Amino acid sequence: MLLFVPILSGALVSATSAPLPAQNLPLLAQSNTQFDFRNVSDYNKLIEKLILDYQEGRLSRDEALRQIKAADQYATSRLDRPLYPVEGLRKKTTETFGFVYEADNKQASLNDPTKFKNLKEYGALLDEVTQRYEEGKITKDAARRFIETANQQATEERSTRFYPFRGQREKIAQRFGFIYELDAKDGKIREMADSSASWPAKVTPEYWSDQGQKAVTEKNYKLGIQYYDLALQINSRSAKTYHSRGNAYYKLKAYKEAKDDYSRAIGIDSGFAEAYYNRGNTYSNPQLKDYEKAIEDYTKATEINPKYGKAYYNLGNVRYQLQDRCGALKEWQKAAVIFQDEDDTASYEVASRNIQNLSATGVSCSTKS
Repeated sequence: MLLFVPILSGALVSATSAPLPAQNLPLLAQSNTQFDFRNVSDYNKLIEKLILDYQEGRLSRDEALRQIKAADQYATSRLDRPLYPVEGLRKKTTETFGFVYEADNKQASLNDPTKFKNLKEYGALLDEVTQRYEEGKITKDAARRFIETANQQATEERSTRFYPFRGQREKIAQRFGFIYELDAKDGKIREMADSSASWPAKVTPEYWSDQGQKAVTEKNYKLGIQYYDLALQINSRSAKTYHSRGNAYYKLKAYKEAKDDYSRAIGIDSGFAEAYYNRGNTYSNPQLKDYEKAIEDYTKATEINPKYGKAYYNLGNVRYQLQDRCGALKEWQKAAVIFQDEDDTASYEVASRNIQNLSATGVSCSTKS
């Protein structure tokens, strides 16, 4: 839902205070999710949108995963024949959310972590679980549980304890943050384990961006920025990553840095409506108060996306700040129509309340553009 902040001196309401996930609308309802896809192509589009909405902060991880599971249940039990997304999307879903489709269960399954007779077989099991994690077929948590169970078997269920070779132990510390008892006092391995989140299975910009989004979702904005920095070191032409880093800066009230990142995103993708919208939020912020530039950005966002209700709403807020009461009324009316069409009751009620309160002051003008 959108984030609205009441103005204490009056009944008008502002929505300009934050461009981050809390204010974005979810793709689907939080409950009673319904699907109507009948083919793989439409199913792929749904999963792609859910992943994108999670990565860009419009959906929480839990809600995106809930909808992915619900879609899988629909696709495998309600259709004439079971459907699955294409392999690449299934892999991306597993890497992002830890959800494994039935079609991949055979490939994803691991050997019994207690079934090994010697150090060679033990090492082979650990190599297998690490490889499955690197391929995105199992989650980090699942891999760590496997390693912990195997370690218990190797150290507690046998007459003679044994451990993997040091190189393998270091790799496990790096990947999964697990420290063997043998290394409990080893400063190097402990440091590796403490920074295990910084050791990706595959060093890609997408990996670092995902880590940044997870940090931001947990409100660790400084860490999120560090991850986005790493992603941009690998790919400096990602408009989405600049935009995401701008959102993190905004939450830290580093408005100049946020504005600069939104500008970089726009420089790469001139059709990035949300980047214009969020840059408009920085311009309209009380610390910058560059309302004319805010109007330019909100207007550009609505030109790119004529159904951008939030942009119309905030455009109305800025016009109100500039004493353009008639202009504010027009923009809020446009926003209210869009919110109503989208069944966004909360946003519609706020916009309607602004319209009613402003109209009560005697403002009346044509709503034609």
